[in-house]
Amino acid sequence: MAMREPSEIEGALDRMATSATACSPTVKFILGFGQYFRGAPLPPGIARGHPKECYANAAALALNDDSLGYAEGYAYNNELQWPFLHAWCIRDGRVVDNILRHPGDFDYLGILIPKMRLIENERETGTYGVLTGELGAKFMADWGKFGPR
Repeated sequence: MAMREPSEIEGALDRMATSATACSPTVKFILGFGQYFRGAPLPPGIARGHPKECYANAAALALNDDSLGYAEGYAYNNELQWPFLHAWCIRDGRVVDNILRHPGDFDYLGILIPKMRLIENERETGTYGVLTGELGAKFMADWGKFGPR
């Protein structure tokens, strides 16, 4: 089986992983378990979210629409130096991102987080952001041992 070329976002995260100042457990986790998604324009009928509140916006969308999954990881386009932590939704394998102005210009690498884990995290911590929150290290360790539960 031929190996595929890494996407631009995977290459950028690989560079982050080798940088002592930019590497984090989240970068390593997403490189190990993340799924690649190509950005897409915001679908009709989805309202734009509040700027700089991607975790809360994506969680609200996913929890109020059974057709949407919730994802966290990194977003990137080649005009940026580094990928940035981000949350978005997925519908039928396509990105639904109501934060970025032009989500079709971005690549995404992340994981789908089960909605029950999202709800449990919010109840325990009072915040969204499963990977980066208080329980992020535990979540990533559990995922590495058992996969998505």
